[in-house]
Amino acid sequence: MQITIEQARGFLNEITSENKVAIIHHDDTDGFVSGVLLYDFCRKKGANVGHFCFSNGGDQDKMIKKIKNSDVVLIADFGPSSVSKILEFAKDKKVLYIDHHKKDVEIPPEINEYRTKSEVSASKSVWQIAGGKVWLEIVCELADAGYTNVENKIKIDAFARERKISPDEVKEKFYFRIDYFLAYFFENYDEAFEILDSVGNYNGLDNLDKYANVVKKEIDKFVNELECEKKKLGDVWYYYFEPYYPIKSIVTTDISFKYPDDVFVFAMPFGNVIGISARCQSGKVDCAEFLKKAVKEFEGANAGGHFKAAGGQVLKKDLEKFKERLREI
Repeated sequence: MQITIEQARGFLNEITSENKVAIIHHDDTDGFVSGVLLYDFCRKKGANVGHFCFSNGGDQDKMIKKIKNSDVVLIADFGPSSVSKILEFAKDKKVLYIDHHKKDVEIPPEINEYRTKSEVSASKSVWQIAGGKVWLEIVCELADAGYTNVENKIKIDAFARERKISPDEVKEKFYFRIDYFLAYFFENYDEAFEILDSVGNYNGLDNLDKYANVVKKEIDKFVNELECEKKKLGDVWYYYFEPYYPIKSIVTTDISFKYPDDVFVFAMPFGNVIGISARCQSGKVDCAEFLKKAVKEFEGANAGGHFKAAGGQVLKKDLEKFKERLREI
């Protein structure tokens, strides 16, 4: 059932040292910050708490096995279809589900659901509910393109003036830097979580640079290359690339802000799957619905996300069919 922010606070405040808590968070900055805030809150309550990073399109059955012995489950930053099986399994436990994606499937009524509009990041909701490290508040305002929200922008601009830096520098220092850092640890998100959780203040973010700068170098390379190599499929700009780090979403977002009226779909392989990202910053296309149409009825495919930014996957064998769909749509 949909609950209020006061009810969400009440849920968390009922956690005690008797509880075994499982936190499931998304693998991007919004998800990680949500996870860190919830993890710190539960530790202060003395609970036995574990954190689990999960990706859209991940193996939900595998995650269910990890949380089966927990009596409290906290889930942050997933569209309902990405965690539908987990929600169904966990409905007999105490569950708080915090999200800002479109409700694309029905949610069991037993689930306590706190859902906001798309431009309010999940981590901002977690911050408002649970509080936490002071330095993370600005990250919550920036997360998931929150810097495009008028209300958030006022706070970000004030933060920039106070520190005598530009709003763009705020985005780079306090948000994109974490994005790059997380991409570096794509094979060991547990280590990334521990490092991020150990950051105690704004200056502590400097310790992320030795990882983030490696990824930033690769991002800059592909952003420059795609200006020449992107292809037009119907009304869509399409780009396939094979970076070492999982930077598809970051690169897509970067280029889409340069050309806000265009629709972009970028593809990147991992294993036998092609990860896809769609962006249209003008809002003239619902990217989540657009991608769902593009992958409809493909084996092992999924898609979802926000109006201006969405992602998903198709099997490698269906890539050419997917590109044809892009032309048709």
